[in-house]
Amino acid sequence: MALVGKRVLKVAGLIVTAIVALAAAGAGGWAWYTTTYHSRLVRSLEKAGYQEHRVSVDHVKLNVGVSEPRDGSPIVLIHGQASGWRQYGYALRDLSKDRQVYAIDVPGHGKSDRLESYRAVEVADVLSRYIETIGQPVVLSGHSSGGQLAALIAARHPELVSFLVLEDPPLFATELPEARNTWNYQDLAVSAHEFLSSGETDWQAYQWRSQKMWQYFGDSAQGFIGDGLAYHCRHPGAPIALWTMPPEMNEAQVYIMDYDPAFGDAFFTGLWNEGFDQEATLAAIQAPVTYIHCQARYDGEVLQAAASDEDAARAMDSLPAGAVKVEADSGHNFHVEKRKEFVGILLAGVG
Repeated sequence: MALVGKRVLKVAGLIVTAIVALAAAGAGGWAWYTTTYHSRLVRSLEKAGYQEHRVSVDHVKLNVGVSEPRDGSPIVLIHGQASGWRQYGYALRDLSKDRQVYAIDVPGHGKSDRLESYRAVEVADVLSRYIETIGQPVVLSGHSSGGQLAALIAARHPELVSFLVLEDPPLFATELPEARNTWNYQDLAVSAHEFLSSGETDWQAYQWRSQKMWQYFGDSAQGFIGDGLAYHCRHPGAPIALWTMPPEMNEAQVYIMDYDPAFGDAFFTGLWNEGFDQEATLAAIQAPVTYIHCQARYDGEVLQAAASDEDAARAMDSLPAGAVKVEADSGHNFHVEKRKEFVGILLAGVG
């Protein structure tokens, strides 16, 4: 689950970032930096040996970024909601130096197929059948909602997973009615649900103008919204990319383009949680586990993070004895903000 992705960017932070960048490099340099971030990442990963593979798993086509073969346990990465396999950024490049990496576009994202419905247990079953084809136990890491999927895979198929990393998953925070006081629900889930009910067909434009983050932009919000919609009109079929926005926001629009809003609607309706007993799932995990809990932030009563401190404590109580907890001094995207630490945690578990 992205806290874009679900990322919460306050206007003050945007202004400070822009001012610093403009002062250091000038408007032209900042514009190049922020609008070309994703294309430069793509080229870097290609140079590192990544190729996209389209594979069929029980009639579901999955898109997977695969690095060059290496000795030792392979690493499988499952991204969060409204994201894609490349969102792991330069951690992908770092990991591929030591191990073969399989980074999967979750169904409903990127170039993977869309499903008729999005129950976590069903999505996890599709992913587990792909992991079976790798032919040996893997180091499995899931970010955000991908962490929930990774937990399900490890619990239901212990033979597939030698080491598990749960990177800031929204454990228990997706369960209704409590989920209604989370940023993800009020932002992406509500937008996805209302879009599907609206009769509109342009998800990218709808999501851009309906993002909850605009509440922090004050009187300037309409200007940013208008600029983004104007860009969208000039560049149909391309992600919205504004030079006034930081690269994280522009990159998020790359993934929004190919995101199935029905995935978000599953969090609105509670469909995602059907058949998913989160406590029992955590208790059934047999592989060694590292659980990364990032900072819990609030806007009033609204949780702006994946999991509260209380949810994190409950997760640790549910996990088998010996599970390791990492309290991260970072936002939701630990793998970006604390890239070296993230890479170190995964490589420590490869055996």
